[in-house]
Amino acid sequence: MIEVGILKNFDSGTYKAGVQLAGSLTTYFDDINVARNIPSGAMVIGNYVIVAIPGGNPRDACVIATWPQGSPGGGAFLDLSDTPSSYEDQAGKVPSVNSGESALEFVGPTLLADLVRAANFQMIPTAGGWTEEVNGSGVTGQQPFRNLVYVNAGAAGSYARLYTQAYGFNEGGTYQFINWGKELLYIFNYSRYNSQAATKAWVQLAETGISHADLSSEGIGIVAKNMALYGESYGTSRAEHSLNTTLANQEQCQIVIHLSPGNFVKWYVNGTLKATESTPGKFPSGVGTVAIWMNHAIYDGGIATTGLTVSNMMQGKVWQAR
Repeated sequence: MIEVGILKNFDSGTYKAGVQLAGSLTTYFDDINVARNIPSGAMVIGNYVIVAIPGGNPRDACVIATWPQGSPGGGAFLDLSDTPSSYEDQAGKVPSVNSGESALEFVGPTLLADLVRAANFQMIPTAGGWTEEVNGSGVTGQQPFRNLVYVNAGAAGSYARLYTQAYGFNEGGTYQFINWGKELLYIFNYSRYNSQAATKAWVQLAETGISHADLSSEGIGIVAKNMALYGESYGTSRAEHSLNTTLANQEQCQIVIHLSPGNFVKWYVNGTLKATESTPGKFPSGVGTVAIWMNHAIYDGGIATTGLTVSNMMQGKVWQAR
């Protein structure tokens, strides 16, 4: 979908803009991407702009051209330096920002069949197959729609974790390893039950070395510090970002962790981007040489809890490009 709008604001540091669609007093796009081939000096408040909205999804909208009001326009879409060069064989497709967020490309309608053909897609089983490790008052559970780890009132130093080897994410190579060089989405629903200040919990996809602790080998995941969520990633060193989300008791949220090889890791909560890590070495890359694991753990932080506190991981999925 292509729309014409009027530029209302522009941040040259983040290259984000606010746009009001032409002819509408109520339709407003805030904090949308601006194509980097457009000079910042051309982004004059009040200019007309062309906005590409892939699949009609406003979260993916991007300003791709601009021109002053009263002028004849900014030239043809195909004349831009970071767009496809031809419309040939592109009927029915829409412009979309590429995985590196550096240019536009034409993509067709996304159907489940397309996703399956283009990727390895795995629903994460929760009802069995995970190895249990507990200490003190730690307890685990494996159920059809969730797995859970918790500690109860008891001795300090209690923990519980479930872990399982994640086979099949290295097409064409050793099946126990993972190819971090393929685009990957790690998706699950998450909740916490009962606040305990010192407690930490983790959901991780990582190489050998995981435990009831922060990442120390290549991987991606989240950390729940009591009820507050953080994103973590590890390449040759660890990165951590606040997701600016504090869960209410038993509140469920959807987590999406997006790895774009060589570009970034992004963390989304309920469809909203919360954090980005783009520093090389701070997120995984290449083909792993050791086993890949999924890990779900909780630890009382060395302080005995005053009651039950639970970490729930539900409806997990992994999508990896082929």
